Amino acid sequence: MLLTLATALPAVAQSAGDNIRFALMPLESDEIPAEVATAIDGKLRQALNRTSALSDGESNALAVIPTLAVGEAVESEGLMQEVGRIKAELTLTAVNHIDGTVFFSSTIPLTGSAVGGKKSAMKAMATGIKPSDPVYVRFIRKSREKVSDHYATNCATILQRAQQLADSGHPDEAAACLGSVPAEVDCYETARMLLAELSGTPADTPPAAVSPDTVYVEREVPVPVPSPRQLRHRNLSQCQNRNLPPPLPPRQNRNSRLPSS
Repeated sequence: MLLTLATALPAVAQSAGDNIRFALMPLESDEIPAEVATAIDGKLRQALNRTSALSDGESNALAVIPTLAVGEAVESEGLMQEVGRIKAELTLTAVNHIDGTVFFSSTIPLTGSAVGGKKSAMKAMATGIKPSDPVYVRFIRKSREKVSDHYATNCATILQRAQQLADSGHPDEAAACLGSVPAEVDCYETARMLLAELSGTPADTPPAAVSPDTVYVEREVPVPVPSPRQLRHRNLSQCQNRNLPPPLPPRQNRNSRLPSS
């Protein structure tokens, strides 16, 4: 009973969809410099990593697409230097980038101001993004819920779509569809089997067992050697316990002298 309780506790601590991860598409915008877009991408990667939602180097159909709409950009001359102010809206959209399904979208207002003009304000705007902001946690949570619900409702259709992609010569896209099926939906095991057939690897490959380190301690233990009298006494006792005739005395050595008459 204790083992069952200990095994069940981690499952209670996790919510549905905690294993769902997303690839992060790069931010593409003609309204901001490339280094500002790169800085915003870095902040978003940190935000997704904080919730273990970032998929790197994995075959995955799920993605987060960021878009940026720059609103008011003002440059004003101060007493000494030019000051730039900017307002923008960052929209994050969770999608299946293969079939175009949109799961959830959230728009986050951004602002920035800095001495040096509009470009400096844009850099300040990117620097001011906080990956720990609850708005990113909520976006990931809601996106995972929508993904889980979608796959639970459309399992058969998704598997059929993956099979069609594989049959039409698109194995990578088929693998991405199958690899995105959440573990908590009914068709997860079927998706794993199809993915294994597609990749040519066994469906259920148990992880290598990791045995704990074993320390062997060697030590010498003295073993007493019984004398001939002790051995004869032991044999005699065993014979008496088994109702056997007593053992014969040991034969004398041929070279031993006989007692003189």
